[in-house]
Parts: sequence; structure tokens; C-alpha cells
Amino acid sequence: MTKGNTYPMDLIESPFDIPVPEEYRELAERVVVPGPELERYETYHAAQISDRFQEGPYDTLVLVPLLNGARNFAKGVSGRISLPSKLMGFRVSSYGSGTESDGSIKIYPEGVFDLLDELGKHSEPMLVILEDIVDSGHTFDRLQRPWERRDQIFYPGGEPASEDLIGALASLNGYEPLFSALLSKPGRRELEVRIDYLGFIIPNLWVNGYGLDTDGEFRDGDCVWEMKV
Repeated sequence: MTKGNTYPMDLIESPFDIPVPEEYRELAERVVVPGPELERYETYHAAQISDRFQEGPYDTLVLVPLLNGARNFAKGVSGRISLPSKLMGFRVSSYGSGTESDGSIKIYPEGVFDLLDELGKHSEPMLVILEDIVDSGHTFDRLQRPWERRDQIFYPGGEPASEDLIGALASLNGYEPLFSALLSKPGRRELEVRIDYLGFIIPNLWVNGYGLDTDGEFRDGDCVWEMKV
């Protein structure tokens, strides 16, 4: 099962070939990333972050999962880091109730402003934003270019984001955040975005498990699996 510690690991050319666990057999076509490999990458990624922290001027680490999808990933990484750190997060939605993104994102603002308040308490925070999967690229693009993309950023109710929220997102970029993704689906990419840390490159499949969901379902489980069509 183990392919070694070369990341990002390309699972398009060299997929895993393991049986689908019994609990997913009704729904899953195949396992895309098994649980032990997710844990192996989280250990590796935690070491990457720790090394960068120790080589830099930082006084605290702030890990920010984009919720809810990246929660499992962030917990797995943070639990393997022995540094002064804070685990925060804010909710971002780009899919609504379907499997196609229209390019806009919805942001729950409270977490953004709470994060800025926390960052302001430290002289040299190291900010890492974690995402479960990058496919179209719209979410990272909007976070990396909020003023340029402000007409595609909305509140949860559908109202256009205010200048206060856009300015807050821009302020986060002043902390030079590092962008981390567990998975990347380049076959779906519409925009090229910066990904500083990446675990696995996967085919153009609809995947669930380990935080990834379809309409809020199938998020549980300790592996990433492909949904049957």
C-alpha cells in the first residue's frame, strides 16, 4: 500500500489498488486515498510546517482550516505539531447544494474577523490556511485576490460582501499566508492558484470521506473514496 514519502503524490498515474471497506461498499466505487496514507502525509506535512516555523522569525503558528471540509485534515496535522499554536477556522462555501461551482464563494464573516483579532495579538504569526481539495481553484483564488474578485464573494445569505469583509480578507494576505491542500484535482482547474503544500493529486472524480461531502452527507470516515455514479 505504501508508496513512500514523495509529495505531492500523483494518484492519477499510480492509483492505490485496495479493497473498498465494507462500510462504504454500497456507495463507493473505490478508495482514492486510504486512511494510513492520510496519516502518513499529515505527519510529513506537520514536519514541513515545524521546520519552516523554526527557520523563520515566527512566535506562534495559526492553522486555519476552511470549514467544514478541512476540519479532519487540520486536526490531523495540528495533533502532530509541538509548537506554540492556535487552531482556528472560518466557513467558506463554493458549491451550494450541487457538484458544480458557479465561481462565486460564500464566506461566514465572523471567523474572518476573529482570525484577524488573533493574528493581531502576535508580533510574528505564521499563518497556514488549509483546504480539503482544490479543484476549480475558485476558493483559493478569491482568498488570494479578494479586491480583484470582490464581485464574486458573498455573505451566506447571498448578499454581496461588504468592503469591510473584503478588506479583512485582504488584511489576511498581509500576513503572507501559506496555502495548504490535502488534495488537488487538476482536471477540474479553471484558475491557476498558489498551493504551497500539497498532499495528493487525484483524477477528476467526485470524492467523499475524511471531511469531504456531498450536500452535507458522507463526510465521515477515515479514508477518501470515489462516489458511485
